[in-house]
Amino acid sequence: DTASNPDESSYACYWDDTRQAYLGDLYSVNWMENTDKVDVSKETLQQQFVIVKNETNLSHVMEYGQQNINSQLLQNFMAEGKFVSALPRHHERPSPFHHARTAHKDAVDARDIVMETLVRRVKSAHTEQAREQAQIALEIELMKREHADKVMMAVSRQLLRDVAPEAVLGERHAVQHDCIRPMVEAFEGQCGRFNDYSLKHAHVLNTFCHYGVPV
Repeated sequence: DTASNPDESSYACYWDDTRQAYLGDLYSVNWMENTDKVDVSKETLQQQFVIVKNETNLSHVMEYGQQNINSQLLQNFMAEGKFVSALPRHHERPSPFHHARTAHKDAVDARDIVMETLVRRVKSAHTEQAREQAQIALEIELMKREHADKVMMAVSRQLLRDVAPEAVLGERHAVQHDCIRPMVEAFEGQCGRFNDYSLKHAHVLNTFCHYGVPV
């Protein structure tokens, strides 16, 4: 199973003020919390998948692989031995996110985690110096994002002169496996490596492959 489809991002959630970080991924948290609260000797993989998929409502959860095992019980995939026998029964077991349950699952697109983290640090800073440092870091991050957008627009305009850059950014095509790896290497060699934000544009390189742009 995956938290999202190939054309979108997953979401981080459970911001923690003490650690100044998001504690989990929305899909993974939903999966762990479900496993914590159900009887794993009765719930099947398919039942859990449906529950977690419905709870993960900001991205499209996908199911791959051997689906003929979906009727098996969760307990068949849990650890055995002393570790499990020492655990409380499923209904007594505390969630690893117990302290975060009181907070809203303030989910944020994975592409925006760095920016949202810095925004929160600016707002929660206890000193003027800390606030200024966080503000500077935020401004740098915003400039990096703007630069990444401009670079991909410029490259699209240069390589696909007959297609509007805005249209290129929105296109999706089947992965061109023989082309995409060298295309990524060529792009990163000239324009710098992708980061968490600029990866949102990675699909554009596959569009170049689709149109037959030489590497």
